[in-house]
Amino acid sequence: MKKIFTAIVWVSLLSFQLTAQTKVGYFDLDYVLPLLPEYKTVEGKMKSYGDQIKAEIEAKGKELDTKAKDYENKVKAGTLSGAMQELKARELQDLERQLNEFQQKAQSDVQNHQNELMSPVLEKIQKTLDEVAQANGFSQVFRSEFCFAANKANNISDLVLKKLGVTPPAPKTN
Repeated sequence: MKKIFTAIVWVSLLSFQLTAQTKVGYFDLDYVLPLLPEYKTVEGKMKSYGDQIKAEIEAKGKELDTKAKDYENKVKAGTLSGAMQELKARELQDLERQLNEFQQKAQSDVQNHQNELMSPVLEKIQKTLDEVAQANGFSQVFRSEFCFAANKANNISDLVLKKLGVTPPAPKTN
């Protein structure tokens, strides 16, 4: 019985010592990202890329609409034979399928392009976050979205910004 009591005391002391050494912080990526000049550059490039894709989709859509209206007018006027109607209908279906495929590919391309542009920015943030956490004795740092209640003193977002050379905005007073 004495051995069990001694073991319980040692385990309790050990767990207390381990938790005493744990310093937990949190980081708000959604707060930090928009303040970085690199992110603003990425946003500009993504807007330009998105506008280019949108223009291509609109052009293909207008082409499809024009050909569809032309087809309808010729059918109403009776200027297309049955075989030509079938051929033109298949051409319109192919154009519509191509437009849908282009839109799907464009969506994927936009996501890949964004990932490609954001990767160096996120890597830089992660490296800085690791350095700040280590320098300030944080054994664990969580994203703020996963913290239901946290001490504001454990928010290292402003420290990361400073280390990145960005002056954090003044705290809002209510």
